[in-house]
Amino acid sequence: MLKAAEKCNARVQARKTETCLKGNMIIWHHTYGAKNNYNMNKLASKCLRNNHKIKTVREMKNYIKRCRKGTTEKCRKYNCLKMAEKLLRTLGDEWNPIKCTPYKDNLDHTPRREEANEKIGNGPTLIIQI
Repeated sequence: MLKAAEKCNARVQARKTETCLKGNMIIWHHTYGAKNNYNMNKLASKCLRNNHKIKTVREMKNYIKRCRKGTTEKCRKYNCLKMAEKLLRTLGDEWNPIKCTPYKDNLDHTPRREEANEKIGNGPTLIIQI
């Protein structure tokens, strides 16, 4: 499927992504992180995949936190911590779960509209004032 998308020059384009979605993306087949296969095929990356069983971006982020706090023993054989940090940096600002969405667009509801929606109930509604 990824090869077909690449062949048709299709990309995942999301203006604003939730932190939950960013964390659930698979790091090894990520559309923005997989551009540089050199890092994905290093011994440290293979150790992260096979020995540490890291699959998603969230698991990678949690692994980095645990290593920095000292609750998980660092993998000294291949220096997996540095590779994990490098792989998260390759995702860029848009898909990195540590960073927030850097901009606010006009698609968000204003506080007054959110209040009106809460009064109406039944989920989000758009109120048009004429």
